[in-house]
Amino acid sequence: MKIGVRLDYFSSRIHGYSSNLIISPRAGFSFLVTEKWLFRANIGKYVQPPLYDYMYKWFGLLPFPTYMNYLFGTLTDNIVGNPGLRPEQTMSYEIGMQGEIRTNLNATINAFYKEIEELTGVHYGIYPFRQGFSYFNIDYANSKGIETICELTNKFFTGKISYTLSWSRGTSSYASDVYWNYYKITKDTLTPPPAGDYYLDFDQRHRFIIQGIFSLSEHFKVNLSGYFGQGFPYTPPGEEGKTYERNVLRNDFRKQVDAIISLPFSIMKSKMNISLEIVNALNIQYQVEPMSTWYNSSLIDEGDFGGPITIDSPYYHPAADLNHDGIETPHEMVLSWIALNEFSRNTDNAYSSPRRIRIGFNFEF
Repeated sequence: MKIGVRLDYFSSRIHGYSSNLIISPRAGFSFLVTEKWLFRANIGKYVQPPLYDYMYKWFGLLPFPTYMNYLFGTLTDNIVGNPGLRPEQTMSYEIGMQGEIRTNLNATINAFYKEIEELTGVHYGIYPFRQGFSYFNIDYANSKGIETICELTNKFFTGKISYTLSWSRGTSSYASDVYWNYYKITKDTLTPPPAGDYYLDFDQRHRFIIQGIFSLSEHFKVNLSGYFGQGFPYTPPGEEGKTYERNVLRNDFRKQVDAIISLPFSIMKSKMNISLEIVNALNIQYQVEPMSTWYNSSLIDEGDFGGPITIDSPYYHPAADLNHDGIETPHEMVLSWIALNEFSRNTDNAYSSPRRIRIGFNFEF
């Protein structure tokens, strides 16, 4: 058994704001269930200081001079730091077993639960020097799940295979979540955002990972990493100003395979290694978040493009003149716009990256 305590002192060093002294106890124990299986459990409190950007951004310029109004509009369009932020605190619980299933095959099973409090969020209020948005310790989250890991070693493969089943819920996925997804949409600073939690942006129910080295010969090795997981949740787009329940739908199932192929050989007294790295070897691209309305073809109509453009106009482009009659009609503009965005969709954050290949050389003399 191990029992300990951590003492953290945190201060913004700004006059008028109190410091924080946090005591974090931790304990863990383990014992043999059989000759080959070990049971263990851990409980502990952990702290994480807030980002300095959340504490000091714009704060040193308060009260704002009038010539800075253009940056803030009505002094409500930007988030000012709060030196009074307290560290985020996490209570973590974990129990598990690990041991040998058979020779060269080990397994670990863990169940975990984490309760995170004092998370940084954004709130609207009236302060001594201004009214607007600032950071506060107002959010919380929790994460729980089960993780299983199998480690295998033989003459062909050395590595591990893991599967995780987890749930992550909370009041915000990141510090400015409510700012961008409530205040900026509703334009309502008088009504506080609705209370309640939801599945966070990074919540992933099922995740399966393979990591290991395949030894195809004495010198030829392949490092393989395979990732397969359920898509992350998202909020379906709705009418402007209308708030839907957060993250009620999920993106497509995600998968990616990466590989590093290594081939070492000797030339006289020198050694050389050639490696080929392939990221997203299967070249599978998937949607990681919904397309914005700007890219949503169902929300684009001919009225968005105005009147026709003739060949003598500086805005005329032959590629958009689909029937090559010297006139770009609004209908042709819509079709061209949809084709352009479909062709260049990889530049949008809504899709994952395509395959990438890199070759490396290493010499030793």
